[in-house]
Amino acid sequence: MKKNLISILVIILSINIYSMYETKYTSLEIDNQKILFPVQTSIYLENLLYLGTVESYYELAVAYQNLGFENISQNYIKKYEDNKGNFELIGDYYLEKLNYTKALEYYEKYADSKSQFEKDRVYLKIKDIIIENNLHSMNIENYNINNLSQLKLLINDENLFYNYYYDNTWSSSDKNEIANFLSNYNLSNKSLLKIIFYNISNKYQKLENERQKIASIYDKNGYFSYFNYAKLQDINIELRDIYEEIYYYDYIGDKVQYNRIISNLINQYIFSKDYDKLNILYKITNNNKILYNLALNNEIYFINLIEYFHSIYGLSNRDLVLNLINNYNIKFPNSKKKYLVDKILIFYIDDYLEKYELSNKILQKTYDNEIAYIYLDSIRNLEFLSQEDADKIIEKNDYIDNQSKSIVTEEEIEKIEENHNEDNNIVIETSYNYEDSLVDIITKFNVSENIIELYKSFLIEKNRSNEYLPFLESLCNKDHYISYCLKYGISLNKISNKDLILYYFFNEKYENLIQYKSELSDEIYDFMAEKGYFEKKNGNKNEKINIDLTTNFSEIDNFQYFYFNNNKKYITEKLFNKVIVKDFKNDAEIYFLAKYYLDISDYKKAKEEIDLIVDKYASEKNIVDLYNEIEKKLNNDKPIENFDFKKYEYNFEYNYN
Repeated sequence: MKKNLISILVIILSINIYSMYETKYTSLEIDNQKILFPVQTSIYLENLLYLGTVESYYELAVAYQNLGFENISQNYIKKYEDNKGNFELIGDYYLEKLNYTKALEYYEKYADSKSQFEKDRVYLKIKDIIIENNLHSMNIENYNINNLSQLKLLINDENLFYNYYYDNTWSSSDKNEIANFLSNYNLSNKSLLKIIFYNISNKYQKLENERQKIASIYDKNGYFSYFNYAKLQDINIELRDIYEEIYYYDYIGDKVQYNRIISNLINQYIFSKDYDKLNILYKITNNNKILYNLALNNEIYFINLIEYFHSIYGLSNRDLVLNLINNYNIKFPNSKKKYLVDKILIFYIDDYLEKYELSNKILQKTYDNEIAYIYLDSIRNLEFLSQEDADKIIEKNDYIDNQSKSIVTEEEIEKIEENHNEDNNIVIETSYNYEDSLVDIITKFNVSENIIELYKSFLIEKNRSNEYLPFLESLCNKDHYISYCLKYGISLNKISNKDLILYYFFNEKYENLIQYKSELSDEIYDFMAEKGYFEKKNGNKNEKINIDLTTNFSEIDNFQYFYFNNNKKYITEKLFNKVIVKDFKNDAEIYFLAKYYLDISDYKKAKEEIDLIVDKYASEKNIVDLYNEIEKKLNNDKPIENFDFKKYEYNFEYNYN
């Protein structure tokens, strides 16, 4: 499976996202990539009790409900409501308890204070609950919404939106409202919505839609496209913020106004030490004065400065880059981010031993294909140099042995033997093996094609090219083997359909997936349906998440659904083979092993795995549900008693007042 490892920059940007979940979730790793996994129940409850926030009251109510402590749960949901908690969440709480009357009561309370759009959304939710649970005593007519509201609620499914629009009749005022509504969405990749919008919108609504296409405040092309449309339509635009002003004066070429704004902002932000805004300004303008000031006060910006000059000047101005690196090391001597600077420093080192030591150090922190290439190149050169040194020593030793056969004094013989022993010791001190290191890198990491090619070249050089294909076949990651076989017309009958599906999917060879239609996972099938290869499946209202197990947690909006939906299979045979051989497995790996064994009907092994963690996660309903499901399978699908939550009671000081 071709997946680039997450760059450190993405991890830094993910910190804020991760902090929202750190009370309940912790970062673990599977296959060298980060995922979120629940913290243990005892730690989770301690965290919530310590926080004492409105949000924590709700989490405590849910947690104690899952643990079976009804009275404690009710106390916390009351505290949550008394502290102006979200009525919709309270409704969700009662819905989970199957108390539909209470649930609908709180949903209505929530809807009463909201906008019409939000009210309609909640009413549609209530209607679905009534229909799905056959609640005949509830009057569904109380929650009817008009056609226009119904249409707006379909915005996330353009096919449904398109069909509903053309199945109904709309007045001129309706069409104007629909156009205003659509103008606030980026329709670039929504061809059906775009058809509707361009048929009913005026030039001002189209201009607003151009603005929605601006990806971020760093999207210069997006701003210029927006200004250009206004110019073509002869519309006077209102500049909405300072960044829009900067781009506008850049667009019309007014350097005086542009430089005046930039200069004023630089001085203002430097004086107020507002380094975040300075960083935004730098990314927009690429003004080096900003970067210098940032580097003096912030480590991340200092690293950005080094990266900037490395990319601009490189080895042509090595003294400047090395001087910056030296200053960084003085200012941040014990930083955990030092390896980011080391990844630049390594390009300015000539000595192979130093390159080897530094690249090895970097790879201990993070995998990088370019660094791996340098690491292997250093080993190869050191191996070559070591062999040269060894040859010289052998020549010298032969010479000494020949000389010792001549008539010499006893003192000279002792000196010759002493030197001979010292020279022999040198060979032992320097030993490097390029082949072993190369194989180790390939088997340990998700390497790029150029690293694989190094091994191919090595085998050809050693007249061992016949070993290459069996080596590729032996790797857990079959991508390189499949790629090689396809390139040279070699049969793929040794590869499982599951591995072929993943290879074609992640290499965007979607046409090749059509033949495996019946074997595709729900996620891949739905993705293919979105692309137009298959018809969409009916009756599945669950959210579709087209991402695999090891996706970085910052990209997951609803990770709880993603990791614990029992209808999905997340662990592949390839990943299983990597995890099963580990001496120590973290709780996330154990959880997924249990699911994998359940999926392949090895219930005994599934039970062995889930038993290792279930006691620690008694409040995590999905883990307990997996435990119960495995128990049920072991008992030949006979009903079993629910998991005994209460046996895992924790001794906390409860304070409900």
